[in-house]
Order: sequence, then C-alpha cells, then structure tokens
Amino acid sequence: MSSVSGLSADPFASQSPDHGGDFPSPPAEPLRVWLCDEQASFRQLLAGYLGLLPGIEIAGGFADPADLREAAAGAGPGVVVADPGADFAAGLAALSGVAGTPGGPAILILCGRADDAAVFRAARAGVRGYVLKSDAVTEVGTALDRIRAGGVHFSAGPRQSLARFAFRAWAQADRDGAAITPILHLVESLGPAAVDALLQAPVRVPRRNAAAVAV
Repeated sequence: MSSVSGLSADPFASQSPDHGGDFPSPPAEPLRVWLCDEQASFRQLLAGYLGLLPGIEIAGGFADPADLREAAAGAGPGVVVADPGADFAAGLAALSGVAGTPGGPAILILCGRADDAAVFRAARAGVRGYVLKSDAVTEVGTALDRIRAGGVHFSAGPRQSLARFAFRAWAQADRDGAAITPILHLVESLGPAAVDALLQAPVRVPRRNAAAVAV
C-alpha cells in the first residue's frame, strides 16, 4: 500500500515529540530500537522521526515480524516498535517470541487497530506499550521514555479498551450472580504491564442506563 493509515503524507515534517520543549540530554547508553511494519514508507518516516530523539539508536527495520524475531532474539535489551500486520495474532505471536527472550527487547505496538480484541490480545501477550498510528507523533517518544525507565505506556484508546473488557466481565459476573474472583483472575491474566496501563489515568467507560463509570 502506498499510503499510511492514520498519518498524513509527511506527518513528522513540522512536529516535534512532546518532551516539554527542548530535547533533554541523551542518556549515557543509547536505547536500541527495532522497527517492524509492512509498509517501507512508514518504516522510513518512523526511523527519520526517531532519529531526531536523543539517545535512540535504530538497530534495524523489518517488514515481517517473523524476520524480526530471528534478527532480534538474543540481541539484548531495547525496544521493538512494531505493527503485527494483517494477521494480528500470528504477528503478535512472533513478537512475543522476541520479548520472551531473557534480557531481550520490550515490545511497543504501533498500529492502526483500536478494537478491544486486538488490545486485549496484545496486553495478555505482555507488550509494554500500545500506541495508535494516528498518535505516533505525540506519543511514541513518550512511550519509549517510559519503557526505557521500566514503565509502560498504553495511550488513551487502548486503555479504554482494557477498561471495557474489565467492566464487561464485571457486568456479566454481576448479572450471573457470580463472585468477583473470576474478575480478579481476568485482571491478573493481563499481566503487570496492562494492569499498570489501566492505572495510569482515570478512564470513563459507557454502560447501559448510565452516562459513564469511572474505572
């Protein structure tokens, strides 16, 4: 495809990351970043943008998560910024193989899929972040900073998806007269990164017969 969903033709030309004004001094050790997206044009744009950030080293670019897995496995710490691709489940499985390597890179999903099922699947796979391509300019730099510091970054839309899953599970259990234990198990199954993402900021979730519920 010749166009990039959710981004203008040159989205990075006149914008800078939200790092509070001037760029901070780069850290002593650069953060190695691998890029994975089936669109070569997007990989090039993203590499150019990340190259403007201090302390970032582009370690490689790949079109297929399976090729990335072979190259990055065992390469040590860093971050993989990736779109799992059209076959989201298969791409995510390949990326999880990279993240599962002891001391290996963390996974930051950067894609156009905002549906609840995709976010939930990614959260359960242990990704450290999930950003929509439409938010790439304003959020990727922040996400990398947080992951570098040992944290996580799920942008607002993905956080809402996680909250909706938790709320739906709670509502179903309430209708069925079930105990809260299955809901706690659901939250635990998402892993620490997803739980932290839910706690990053209040999320409002619509429900039947009410305007919203805070999660």
